[in-house]
Amino acid sequence: MWVLRVRPRGAPKTLVRDDLPACCSQDNPFRQRIAQVFSEDGDGHMTLDNFLDMFSVMSEMAPRDLKAYYAFKIYDFNNDDYICMWDLEQTVTKLTRGELSAEEVSLVCEKVLDEADGDHDGRLSLEDFQNMILRAPDFLSTFHIRI
Repeated sequence: MWVLRVRPRGAPKTLVRDDLPACCSQDNPFRQRIAQVFSEDGDGHMTLDNFLDMFSVMSEMAPRDLKAYYAFKIYDFNNDDYICMWDLEQTVTKLTRGELSAEEVSLVCEKVLDEADGDHDGRLSLEDFQNMILRAPDFLSTFHIRI
């Protein structure tokens, strides 16, 4: 269940990350990160406009490039506009819910970089990420919300 919390008169209405719908349910390991990426100041508190933007991006009709851009932002945990080894480790750990050893996580991350790092600088740019997404036919069917 989600709730629109009303602030004092004149302050914007916000959605708190604990109140977000299915895309950000307790089962989604990226729930907090999604709220941070779509909130204006990155704190996870979303205005109604932020919330609508999130639903627009997550809709089945949103273009692949827009979805890839926001997926990239979600996986860029340190907000440096690249997905580095640390970001990949965070992503893999969340996706596997901590069930892999540190060595296994590192191996997966190294394989991702080997496959997707087009300019071989040890990190993924948005362009590298988009090229990787083009080779993932199930991306569009998994990066969405059904209402």
